[in-house]
Amino acid sequence: MLYPVTDESGTVQSVILMHENITRQKEAEEELKRNENHFRQIIETAEEGIWSFDAQFVTRFVNKKMAEILGYSTVEMTKKPLLNFVVLQEKDVNIEKLRNLKKGKNQVFEESFRHKTGKTRWMRVSAIPLTDNTGTFTGAIARVTDITDEMRKK
Repeated sequence: MLYPVTDESGTVQSVILMHENITRQKEAEEELKRNENHFRQIIETAEEGIWSFDAQFVTRFVNKKMAEILGYSTVEMTKKPLLNFVVLQEKDVNIEKLRNLKKGKNQVFEESFRHKTGKTRWMRVSAIPLTDNTGTFTGAIARVTDITDEMRKK
């Protein structure tokens, strides 16, 4: 940063130059970028669906596999409520699962979802609640496996 030193008339007589070494900060930022890219690659190449929701269970993120399982693009699913994709055969059971997540309880269950074509797809869902640093529920993230073929064999 530059700070001008002026005389009584306002004429700049000299300049004070101050600097700060931000090498460590820049290195940390680069490492964070590398880690973010690494984890994004893991999520995008996963053979399971990854689905993230906000506190109102509106989709924040789905990986390509999750969108593919239900026949949508990631853009079509983002910002849409979870319940737009769930077959609501047992509405009370679905609401209880969401309440348990809000209470901080991990959930593992099987659920029927609606494919874009209208067909039913069965999923095994493993969901965990997300909280901020005060413990307030901020959403959930789920690992989703398509078990439709298994369910048809039963």
